[in-house]
Amino acid sequence: MLRRRPLDSFRSASTSGGTIRTGILLTCLAGAVILSWYANTPPTNIPSASTRTVHAQQAAIKKAAFVTVQSIHKPEMRNHDSPSEAKPLRNPFVFADLPPAPIALSPPPPPPPPPPEIKPQSRFIGTVDQKGGALFALFSLKNEVTPLREGGLLEERYIVAKIGPDSVLLQDHSFGNTATITLVKK
Repeated sequence: MLRRRPLDSFRSASTSGGTIRTGILLTCLAGAVILSWYANTPPTNIPSASTRTVHAQQAAIKKAAFVTVQSIHKPEMRNHDSPSEAKPLRNPFVFADLPPAPIALSPPPPPPPPPPEIKPQSRFIGTVDQKGGALFALFSLKNEVTPLREGGLLEERYIVAKIGPDSVLLQDHSFGNTATITLVKK
């Protein structure tokens, strides 16, 4: 059976052990304050993802430098690449290249129009052979007859390139195309 102590006996016991209880109470209070302070501060020893990748790259560079230095001093390692050797993924001092922009292909330009057909307003009416061997081509425009020899200019546009017995080869001065005009027989 449990026996209860009178209130006076509790006070008398607290005077001798009161300092112990007060010490325990203060220790619990101090622990709670420290715990709440520690819970509110951000952790500093956990690295972020970018820091981890930087550390991994630095470690890979150091390892590559160490292997390079070893291969210089040990000739048997010079042309030996171990599969466990990790190459750095990228150079952190160089910006990444952007992919090239797609080139918009435009349709090819249309071909130039063909040169116009040679159709002089003058009509070829024949050829004349002089005694000196000169050959003239005769052209008629509005009841005017114009004699021209090879190299002559017709209507300020067409050059007489060659004169035959019943045809004339005309060259367009602007475009360079040629056409043969024959004598029309009635």
